[in-house]
Amino acid sequence: MSVSSFFTTFAAMKRLLIYIYALVALLLASCTGGRHQQMLAQLEELERQNVADSLMTNDSLALALADFFDRHGTPNEQLRAHYILGRTYADMGEAPAAIEAYLDAATRADTTASDCNYAKLCRVYGQMAKVFYYQNLIENCIEAYHISSKYGLKAHDTIYALNNKAHEIMALGQRQDYDSVITKFDHFYQEIKAFAGIETAAKYCIIPIKSLLERNNWEKAKYYLDICEQYSGYFDSCHNVVKGREVHYYYKGKYYLAVNMLDSAYYYFRKELDNTTDCLNQNMASYGLSVLFSLTHQADSAAKYALYSYEMNDSVYAHMATKEVERAKALFDYSRHQQMALKQAAKARTAHLMLTAAVSLLIILALAFLAYYWRTRARKNQFEKRLLEYQKMLERRQAPSPQTQNDAVAERPNTLLESKLRKALIDRIEKGGSGTVKATDEEWLQMEEEVNRAYPAFNERLAHYLPHLNPVHYRICLGIKFGLEPGQIAVLVSRSKQTVSNARSRMYRKAFGIDGTTDDFDQFIESF
Repeated sequence: MSVSSFFTTFAAMKRLLIYIYALVALLLASCTGGRHQQMLAQLEELERQNVADSLMTNDSLALALADFFDRHGTPNEQLRAHYILGRTYADMGEAPAAIEAYLDAATRADTTASDCNYAKLCRVYGQMAKVFYYQNLIENCIEAYHISSKYGLKAHDTIYALNNKAHEIMALGQRQDYDSVITKFDHFYQEIKAFAGIETAAKYCIIPIKSLLERNNWEKAKYYLDICEQYSGYFDSCHNVVKGREVHYYYKGKYYLAVNMLDSAYYYFRKELDNTTDCLNQNMASYGLSVLFSLTHQADSAAKYALYSYEMNDSVYAHMATKEVERAKALFDYSRHQQMALKQAAKARTAHLMLTAAVSLLIILALAFLAYYWRTRARKNQFEKRLLEYQKMLERRQAPSPQTQNDAVAERPNTLLESKLRKALIDRIEKGGSGTVKATDEEWLQMEEEVNRAYPAFNERLAHYLPHLNPVHYRICLGIKFGLEPGQIAVLVSRSKQTVSNARSRMYRKAFGIDGTTDDFDQFIESF
């Protein structure tokens, strides 16, 4: 094959490869396009359930969505899918799995992109912080709320950002970092008041009270308690707080106890005790009363409420123990979900490998077909060229000009027919028969020398048509050119006559790519 033919073939192969890749991509797109819309619709339905605060327990669907969008979705779609998976695990009470899903969601977000969904990202960290809080992982909770606030501001959701900042301050209180709580809340109060008004700001004013009381900052504690009562909307006209916020009575009683207004302190501790049933509020109220009666030297009442506080404290610890059992169960359930996730991942990898193998096989088959096609085409062109050369050579021999004819006669040697070696070999064959007169290597070498003296271009022309002859086939060609009969050649090469006949037919086909008789091959060899 010439250099130009090679580059033409290479360019065609390159074009075919591009077509194959385009076809595969089109097939994959057609397969996943409709599937993508279907999965997106399911994701949006789960998001609507989440906004409606419905209980979400279909972890199989949520997991399938996360897996699908990891392979076929945009970063924002992956973020949304893993967020929904986290919300599902959180509703199922499987905190470790929820945290892992939220972390996966955060890593899928592309914060360098202009269309990054910061509104969803800030909620991922906000939900993550809640799970950390209930798992008593306070440091992680504080960090998650801080990040959520940052992304909330990027999403221009200032209320959500400020709300998470308030939760961050509450978590600092859980860590008993009272000074940080006071400092950060003062700054937060000014922010929320400036942005949303005093009515909204007042709803958060209960947050720093415990820290202020612990630091004996009675004046500021009273300031925030009064704002809460006046503007929060949590109190009715009789100054009764809404259900669930009775802890306000405890802090109010503790404040009056600190400033030695014991009647007021008794009023609020008693109000908390009478208006609540949960063990935590009962414990705080009875503890406050026991301290108050101790200060007023009423031993019996102090002992009574101290004993009741002790009993409620046991209930509080029992409740905490239950929470610990739930956390332990969540860890157990998480290991189960990890196993399920590993199985799902293995199935996904298997499917991906099968698809890759199928595409690879398609490409290999296409390349093999292309290679076979171009090789066949090149060989056909080569055979046609050789056959055309041979036919022209035969035409010149069959109809030579007078001058050419004289030259041919002059060039046609009769030395081979009169060769002593030829006569000796024929005589030996006639006398010895087959099997005993195989020509020696020295005799073959002598025959080759005599042929090439008589026909100097013999080897060159033979190599042009048959470039890769094995030694036996080459000797058959020498024998034909030496003027030997096929049967004689068979004896000299120690092969059957049929084998020699078959070899001659195969060599003709190898030279021209078409079938020919043994006589055709002999004529071909004798032509040069």
